[in-house]
Amino acid sequence: YVWEYSTNGTAWTAINNSDSAEYTHSVSLTETTMYRRKFSNACGEVYSDTITVTVNSELNGGKIGANQEICYNTRPARFTSEEAASGGRGANAYVWEYSTNGTAWTAINNSDSVAYTHSVSLTETTMYRRKFSNDCGEVYSDTITVTVNSELNGGKIGSDQEICYNTQPARFTSAEAASGGRGANVYEWEYSTNGTAWTAINNSDSAEYTHSVSLTETTKYRRKFGNACGAVYSDTITVTVKTCACTVTFNGNGGGPPPADTSVEYGGKVAAPAAIMKIGHDFVSWCRDAELTTPWDFDADIVTQSITLYAEWTPSYYTVAFNGNGGIPELSGTVVEHGGTVSAPVSNPTKEGYIFNGWYSDSAGKHLWDFGFRILEDRTLYAGWTPLSDIKSLALLDENDNELVSLGYENISDATYYELPCNLTNDSLTIAATLFDSATVRFEWESLSISVLPNTPYSWGVDVSKPGSKTFTIVFSSGKRYTLVVSKRYGLFDLITEHMGNIRVVLNNPELNGGLKFDFCRWHYKKAGDKWDVVQSGSKLYYSAGPSITDKFSPEDSMRVELRTVDGSALTTCPDADIAGKNSANGGSSSLKSDVDIDDYAYPNPVRGGSKIYIKESLFIASDGEERYSTCRLFTSQGRLVLSGSASALIEGLVMPETSGSYFLILDGKAGRRAIQIAVIN
Repeated sequence: YVWEYSTNGTAWTAINNSDSAEYTHSVSLTETTMYRRKFSNACGEVYSDTITVTVNSELNGGKIGANQEICYNTRPARFTSEEAASGGRGANAYVWEYSTNGTAWTAINNSDSVAYTHSVSLTETTMYRRKFSNDCGEVYSDTITVTVNSELNGGKIGSDQEICYNTQPARFTSAEAASGGRGANVYEWEYSTNGTAWTAINNSDSAEYTHSVSLTETTKYRRKFGNACGAVYSDTITVTVKTCACTVTFNGNGGGPPPADTSVEYGGKVAAPAAIMKIGHDFVSWCRDAELTTPWDFDADIVTQSITLYAEWTPSYYTVAFNGNGGIPELSGTVVEHGGTVSAPVSNPTKEGYIFNGWYSDSAGKHLWDFGFRILEDRTLYAGWTPLSDIKSLALLDENDNELVSLGYENISDATYYELPCNLTNDSLTIAATLFDSATVRFEWESLSISVLPNTPYSWGVDVSKPGSKTFTIVFSSGKRYTLVVSKRYGLFDLITEHMGNIRVVLNNPELNGGLKFDFCRWHYKKAGDKWDVVQSGSKLYYSAGPSITDKFSPEDSMRVELRTVDGSALTTCPDADIAGKNSANGGSSSLKSDVDIDDYAYPNPVRGGSKIYIKESLFIASDGEERYSTCRLFTSQGRLVLSGSASALIEGLVMPETSGSYFLILDGKAGRRAIQIAVIN
């Protein structure tokens, strides 16, 4: 026997070692094959009938779909059959299996279907496959993986706090980061006052959060963390609100010194701080807001939180008053903002007997006000006055109360000189004076002090029985002095002797002339109907009418002399024509004091009316260039002020009055006072 096989029924192949009536084919078949048995002997060979071994198709597990990514503890989507299982014969059966490591597989109960829905939520990544079986055996599909994202974890936040009432909690931090899930992460903070009802906080999408609202009750906070896999919460923290001491801070808004912070128990009142100052401003109130809209009432308002109070200020305004210091009219004041300036009144006040000097910051008139100065406080400006004289009027009366001279305040200076007329025969005169203000007056010639009322006439007797100068000084309690010099001149022949009608000689014997010793004489001569002329000046103490003894002085002519003593005193005699009998001393006086120069510094002297005199510069300019005298005044012999001005102007010359007579030039300055007598002739 020999068995043969064929896969197409045409080409047959003998099978080795198949010499038996029956045969077991030990080779597995993969395709349908026909078999026959050949029988042979000596008679030949024949074939049995043919049998067919039909081979079913190969088992194929097919394909399933598909890989997935799911959130923790969720179910995967349905597993589908992407390619059907096939092959074999008989009833087909399906079983789905899973594995978490790809090695150990577990069959899933009740999974006998081509596709499968896994109804179990997964917490870890898991692989799945489908087993296919029938009579021909079993095979598996490909494997799919369901990737499970890590579990959502809200993390931890920090931390519990304890704060004062109506204050803000500290920043909430992330103590442990949130994690898990997939997709974009989102944060949202929530709060609750009871732990049950939670409210989301707007604009809180961050891992950490600062709650900018002041709290008045205990509040819980949590952080929600979410992404595509859902949302979870962090742990909960609690901000405990308690009533405690509050801090009140004072913001001076530029004022100072700033008050110290004050600690106040919740519900208490804060005491008003000590007054503060701000240059150029007046304090209004303390306000509870920086916009200064709501003042704080220290008597009624209570403190329920730490707060800042803000000082409210308004610009300072000051009143500037104008005090006329006795002047008229009364001037109204003006209001000036801090740092501003005030303008001087349009019109100056007036005050009888005074010259207005300007406005001063002190009533004594020592500090002249500069109207460019800024006003920084209430201020009174005082009119400054220079009295023309503290004496309102001054008169010299003869024995019959006839006024020899009457001076108003405008003509009264610190020193008034009066030369008595040569024809005056009185031996006593009266000084009458009226003062502007009350004063204590001391009369040096009487060693007497009296209180004098304003606008009340006072009078004092003066002895002028003898020729010469008498000085009367009134000393006020303020220390100011007024001097009246009354000069009675000698008669010509009180000091001059005449010999043979031809020569006149100065009586220079102190024992005979009252103690006078002369070293200079200026001779003045006036012909009848003519003007006075200086006919001789110098140390010659005699004058001749002519070279011949027959030259005589004419009874129609007049003569007077100016004499200077060796101690510097000077005097002028009355003209001889005014002297009855030419041998008596009638009227007049020496109108110069001992410091009066006769011609050392003024030249020419005498001078014709309307002409200039000049003062030597060395008189009032010291060797170091400093001015010794600053002011000058010119008086008549009756004490009337003719002019006043700067002493330095004298270098350019001083035009003397047209009216002839004796004048006194008074210089004042750092060197004291100097008087110069100047004779004006026509």
